[in-house]
Amino acid sequence: MPILVTCPQCEKRLKLRDGFPGGKLSCPVCSKVFRVPPPKERAARPAAAVAPAELPVVDLPDDAVIEPDRVPKRTRSATRPAYDDERPRRRRRKYDEDDDDELVERVRRRGANLWLMIGLPAGVVVLLAVVFIVVIALGRRETRPVAQAQQPEQVRAAAEGEAAVRPPDQAKPGQPVQQAKGARPLAKRAAAPAPKVDRVLNVALQANDFVYDPTRGLIYAAIGNTAPKHGNTVAAIDPATGDVRWTVDVGSDPILLDISEDGQALWVAFGGAAALQRVDLERRAAGPLMPLSADGFGGAFAEKIQILPGTVDTVVVSLAKRGISPRHAGVAVYDNGVQRVTKTRDHTGSNRIAATDEPNVLIGYNNETTEFGLRRLLVDDNGIQQGEVRGGVIQGFRADIIHAGGRIYSTTGAVVDARTLTLVGTLPAQGAVAVDVPRKRAYVLAYDRRVIEACDTDRLVRVAGFALPQGELKGGLITIADTALAYRGGPGIVIVPVSELRAP
Repeated sequence: MPILVTCPQCEKRLKLRDGFPGGKLSCPVCSKVFRVPPPKERAARPAAAVAPAELPVVDLPDDAVIEPDRVPKRTRSATRPAYDDERPRRRRRKYDEDDDDELVERVRRRGANLWLMIGLPAGVVVLLAVVFIVVIALGRRETRPVAQAQQPEQVRAAAEGEAAVRPPDQAKPGQPVQQAKGARPLAKRAAAPAPKVDRVLNVALQANDFVYDPTRGLIYAAIGNTAPKHGNTVAAIDPATGDVRWTVDVGSDPILLDISEDGQALWVAFGGAAALQRVDLERRAAGPLMPLSADGFGGAFAEKIQILPGTVDTVVVSLAKRGISPRHAGVAVYDNGVQRVTKTRDHTGSNRIAATDEPNVLIGYNNETTEFGLRRLLVDDNGIQQGEVRGGVIQGFRADIIHAGGRIYSTTGAVVDARTLTLVGTLPAQGAVAVDVPRKRAYVLAYDRRVIEACDTDRLVRVAGFALPQGELKGGLITIADTALAYRGGPGIVIVPVSELRAP
């Protein structure tokens, strides 16, 4: 029958064939070498009682069979011989190697997680930053005025030392117009004959703003969207008769107008849209809407517009946001509807602007905070920047200013030197102002006394007046050549002959 031998190292039972002679045996499982007694000693002494060190050493036959030990392991006792610690060292080495592999795997997985947690978001942030920089650069490039090819007459002007300026009427709507710094004033057209106004007229049109065209002898009125007649139009009015000559449809709720010096173009700003629009007065046609700056809060609307002297299609705009305070959103320059790069800061600045006799210089006034600063605004090829600031020269919320004859006239009555920003004097009345420079007259629509006061611009004293008819006073006052005045009242536009003003 087969012989069963127990390995003293791993306690596996080895099955040997019958007739095994005995001798040295190497365990195939743990490589432990031990002795198996010969048949006689096995018969005289059981294998379990023989100490492994006392057994004779024999070689294991090639056909030795290993049978797993199905007998439960015995608890090692104090009398059991102590074996060498080769097996524990080998097992510890195996476990240590496994621990190292597991540690490497954990580090590799942790590195991947760190890349997902840190590297990927960082890469996305860098990519977004690059895209943002590219978009800003392209936007600035598009808003810069693009120099156009000079026409032959411009080449001749440049050869003569004059600034070459592209004719504005050759530019398409929305296309930048290159305006040279310090360009010569445009050649003005001959003034039309002064209209003969011999009586007070009431034009039944509810106008938000109006201007006088001396080249055609007409009044242009911006008719809002709530007017019962000619809503959302610009109407041309004959001041001698009060008749509406023609109208042109424009954008939503026109509120501001300004006319070029040569009477070629009329620029319109709106209360219902953050945009500008150009009206060709020769063709009596309106161009497309040109959006203004879109800086938050639904865009910035025009609070005041001023065509830069010496140009037709370069408009300086005081911007305002709605629903916040302060509302000021800076002053910007638009060439045919395209904004130049630089503009003044928002929050505190020039709510009202007026062009001066100095090339590329405007005066601004802050009328919404107690700083009440007068500012010199300097226009260049890149846009507009703020220069000298004088506070407290003019004081008044919602006050407006105009420029005439080198002076700034305020609705508060203050008269300021436009170059030095110093106070010259004060008119004896407050209200909307219009100035006739050749006749040295400043006219004031005095709301509190309901009169039009005529003042001498040298002495700043009252020289004549006209009592206003009954009705609401909405403001605004313009001169019509040297023969009449016009203001906006409750019934509509009221036209008053200068001859009606009487000396006190």
